[in-house]
Amino acid sequence: MRKRKVITLITLVFCLALLAQKNERDIYLDSLAKHIQFKYKGLAFKKGTLDVVKKIQAYIKNNNNNYLVEVHTCSVGKATDNQKLTDKRAKVLEELFLKQGIDSSRIVIMGLGERNPCCITRTRATRYLNRRVEFSKISKDEIKKLKRDK
Repeated sequence: MRKRKVITLITLVFCLALLAQKNERDIYLDSLAKHIQFKYKGLAFKKGTLDVVKKIQAYIKNNNNNYLVEVHTCSVGKATDNQKLTDKRAKVLEELFLKQGIDSSRIVIMGLGERNPCCITRTRATRYLNRRVEFSKISKDEIKKLKRDK
């Protein structure tokens, strides 16, 4: 039992390190994004998430950066179902951002399903970490390319 806890802890630390190495990160957005949570297998937000989304909207609105927003799931269930779910969740987030006046040319929101897990092992803790929303700063050219390829 103790060995399993140690392995889980090492895995969590490793996963967090991988997340930090990705595209140019925004520490403030990363701290908020951890609190964006959808209800299990649904499109509705968990309690408190809408307040976090409003803070993110205000932050993005008041700076000149462009963002890629990636919506992920864990690997429970069929990969095709998870992809559809993250596509729908991405659409929900996109509609919220656009309603609040964020220019669509500054943001791309994509559902990635279970394709890019931050953690490989299958524990409750790592599944929770894999169900996430991530924000990365990107250039105007990257936004154009992503929208073209979408």
